[in-house]
Formats: sequence, C-alpha cells, structure tokens
Amino acid sequence: MPAALTTPTKPESSCSECECSCDESDGGNLGAREAEEEEDEEQPLAEKRVSTWKQFCRSAGIHGLHYLARDGSSKLERTFWAFCLLVSLGGCCALLSRMYYRWESTPSISTSEIRVQPLFELPMPAVTICPELKIKRSALDGMEGNETVAQLEQGLNSMLCENTSIPESMKTIGKDQLDFLVDVAPKFSDFVFGFRRKNMFYSSLQGDEDGFAVGEEFWQPILTDEGLCYTINLLTPAELFKEDTAQRVPPHPDPPNVTRLTADGWDPVTGYATDKFNMSADDSYPVRAKRNALNGFFVAMCVPETDMDYSCRGPLQGFKAVLHSPTELPHMQDSVRVQLGEETLMQILPYTTSTSTELAGLDPFRRGCYFPGERQLRHFEVYTQNNCELECAANASHKACGCVSFYMPRSPDTPMCGPGSNECVREAEVEQTLLEMNAAAKGRGTPSETGCNCLPSCEAIEYRVDEDRANFEWLESVKAWRYPFNFFEGKDCARVSVFFKNNAAESSLRNELYSTEKFYAACAAVLGLFTGFSIINLVEAAYFLFIGVKGRLTRRFCSPAAEKKKTKKKSAEDKY
Repeated sequence: MPAALTTPTKPESSCSECECSCDESDGGNLGAREAEEEEDEEQPLAEKRVSTWKQFCRSAGIHGLHYLARDGSSKLERTFWAFCLLVSLGGCCALLSRMYYRWESTPSISTSEIRVQPLFELPMPAVTICPELKIKRSALDGMEGNETVAQLEQGLNSMLCENTSIPESMKTIGKDQLDFLVDVAPKFSDFVFGFRRKNMFYSSLQGDEDGFAVGEEFWQPILTDEGLCYTINLLTPAELFKEDTAQRVPPHPDPPNVTRLTADGWDPVTGYATDKFNMSADDSYPVRAKRNALNGFFVAMCVPETDMDYSCRGPLQGFKAVLHSPTELPHMQDSVRVQLGEETLMQILPYTTSTSTELAGLDPFRRGCYFPGERQLRHFEVYTQNNCELECAANASHKACGCVSFYMPRSPDTPMCGPGSNECVREAEVEQTLLEMNAAAKGRGTPSETGCNCLPSCEAIEYRVDEDRANFEWLESVKAWRYPFNFFEGKDCARVSVFFKNNAAESSLRNELYSTEKFYAACAAVLGLFTGFSIINLVEAAYFLFIGVKGRLTRRFCSPAAEKKKTKKKSAEDKY
C-alpha cells in the first residue's frame, strides 16, 4: 500500500524572540533562506567588506572611484586610477592644511591704501622738547660747599649723565631729590625765546610779573628719562593718568591764573565732535592738523654758553625733540637731535590704522590688536602700545628692584629708584625684553610670560617723520627782527619746525583674512576641485556604513540561522 499522505507541518518561527518581523508568506522558503544565510555567514569577512566597498564606489559621486570597482577593468587600469586618486587626495590635503594654518595663525591681514582725507580730522602730534643741559649752573649760585647739595648733585648726575660715578648707597630717592632735579633744571623761559602755534607767534622775551613767559601755558612740564622736559598739544595729566597715579601732579606749578586746555569735543577713537567744529574759529584741543608750515609748530631755543656741561652729555650740546600721540607719554629713544646753530625740520607723515568690526569676535591675540575698552591699564586712562610698554617696564622694575624710575607711572607710595638701583633696573628691562622676544618667536596668539601682552591698538594714529636740516642764522635774524641783543649775548640757538608734508594720510585696514564661512567655503572649493566631494558624498558614506552595520547585526541576531544556532546551543546545555 502506498504510504499514507501526510500534510507537512509548518515549522514554527522563533522570530518572536528577536526584534525583527517575519512575513508568513515566506514560511515556505524558510529552509532556503537558512541555507543561504548559513552560506553568507561562512563567507569571509574581507570579501563582504570588498563587496560593500565596490557597491559604494559604484554609487558615490566622488570622481574616479567608480573606475576602481568597474567589472572587467584590468589591473593596470585600476592601478592608474588609484594613483590619480592618491595624487589628487595628496594635493587636496596639502592645500587644506596650508589654508588651516593661515586661518589659525593669521586670521587678519592689513591692506594699505593712500587716500586723501581732510587733515583736520586728525590731531597734530604732541611735541616734546628736552634740553641736553640738565643743571642750570646759575641755580647753584650761593650753594658752594653745601654737603647736602653736593650729594644731591652727584645723585642727579648719576641718574641723567653719562660716565659718572654711581653712589651705591642711594638705592632709592625721595621727594627732596626729585624736587632738586626739577629746581636746578632749565625752565621753559630759560631756553625758549619764541614759538608759533596755530599761525600765532608767542615770544618769551617779555615775561609777566611772576616770571612766566608769554605762551608758557600751552607747554606742560613733564618728567622723562631725559629729566625735565616740556611738551605741547598733550592731554592734561588729569586726562592722561588715573586718580591714584603720582604723575597727576605736575613737576612744578602752572602759571598763575591759567587754566589748561582740555580735550573737550575730541575722543581718541571717534575723533572730533562734528557739532563743535567751526573752521573760522577752531579752538579744538588737541590742535587740529592742517597742511603747510604756517599751520604747524615751530620753537626757537637758546642755551647760555656758560651753562653748557660737556662732562654730562659729552660734546653734543643742544636739545632732543620727539613727536608722539597726544594720548601717550613720549619715548625719548625715538627722539631727533636738535643741534645748536641748525634748524631741524620734522615733516609729518600721518599713518592711521583701523580694524574691521568683523574681527571683534576673535581673541585679541589671534587678531593682533585691542579694540577700545578691551584692555585697561593700571595708571593710564587711554590704552596705547607705548603706554602699556612703559607701565610694564615699571611693573618689572618694581618686582625686581622694589622701586620704579622717577619718570615711570607709579602710585604715590611706590619708592623711586635711585642711581644705586640703575643696574637692577637695566637687568629687569633686559629680562623683560627677552621674555617678550620668546613670546614673539612662538608666533601670534601666544601670551607673554611677563603678562604685559602690549598689542597695538586696533584704532591708532602713528606720526612718521621725514627729517631735514639747515643752517640757522639766528644772529642775523635777531638783528633783522630788532630783538634786544642783550638777551642773546653769550648764547647759542637752534630751531625746530614741525608741519605736515602733504595732504594725504596713508591708512592701513586690518581686515578678516578668512572668516569661518569663508574658510569652509574655500575648503569645499578645494575638495570639489580635486575630488568632486560634497556634503551628499558624506551622507552616502554614512549611509553605506549604516547599512553595512545594520545588515551585520541583523544577520547575527535576527536571522533563522542565528535562531537555529541558539536552539542547538540551548539543547546542548539542557543535555548536559
């Protein structure tokens, strides 16, 4: 008899134990699927990855990849295209790394342009004059034999003169020594006999009843490393220094019944207030810049031959002059020597720097400058690089020596260094300079170990000078002008003239070299040029990676073959 026909029993699916779903219509093919998946699992992992890679190469839009996966391509053809892709990727990476370095190290770039602008938008520079003569001999008359005066004179010579013995015991000086320095120094009326300001001439040949020269109210006394000097067109001490700074008190009293001019209507950043400008009667302070010599400054000075001290400054007698911003103290290291018997012409070439507001979001060290208000100084109201460096030198001197030089900004209770501390002050300055040089050598963006970090101002004016000289026939001029000759008898004279050379200001704009958007756009352009890469290609790569991982996990945990292995393993465990 034929065997009884029996209906095959449909095997139960164990998909309920997995996170994948099974369709009942596939039940008849379950055995075939198990065999296929078992065979797929037995396939080497390397072959699976090669298969996925070929599928990606055929589908992705990156230039040249599909040649590597094309069926029927010879080995030579695939090698050629692989070489081309590697060269292209190498050039792409080289350009991208170079772009990133420029973006990271130099986020801003300065472009210069010559533009004609009205000079009255800029202030005239401050002019500081320092006589080479440090002690007026007539001030010591009647003090011969005074031991105290002799010690004070020795200390003064040690601080201001060259090739003098230094009293090692005088580590610090007090107010008495500083007052002596000011008292014996030549005063304004002692060496200036005339000057011109805003096309008006002032002569000191006729002083007032208190001994102050006519026009002396425009000149402020100021202490520098050259001793007592006089400056014109500088902000007042109250505008220049903060309240707890000793320099807010001038070295000697102002002329009586004189009110110093203040910077009303002018700001170092925004410039002059337009609502206060009157061309016909301009009384702005600082004085506005105007072209030609008549609208500049000149000052004529004389030195009595009996007061010349060749033991202090050697054979060069005369004066030193320096131009600087009205908002900062002078650096006499940048001065021009004014020799007796000569006229020194200082022709000004203004140079302005401005910075795009697009750089405001960058760190100041990457940007390379400070915007207004970003950096505050301890003693100065206005930040400039020169003011910062001077204050930093004072801090280094105070830290190393316990005192600061008499001309440096300081608090009223800070000791002043005497000649016995000169060596210590010099060593502190050298050490500070070396630390600043090390920070500069590390590149932009590296703060200094000294904490100074005196970056330039993002908005600044620099006064560059073209220097010229001519003979100053002052004696013939005195005769022609019919000045009283007894005032000039036994003196030698010189003159300084300061004026703008032309009507153009050279300006520098510090702009953004690469913004974040520009950097990404440039990178995309390089990638597109070399490889045809785009964001879609990145999505494709992520897609194939996701599909590959998902398929691997599905085959491992959710396939019938995997379930069969689990069942066998469980049966074996139950058996034992």
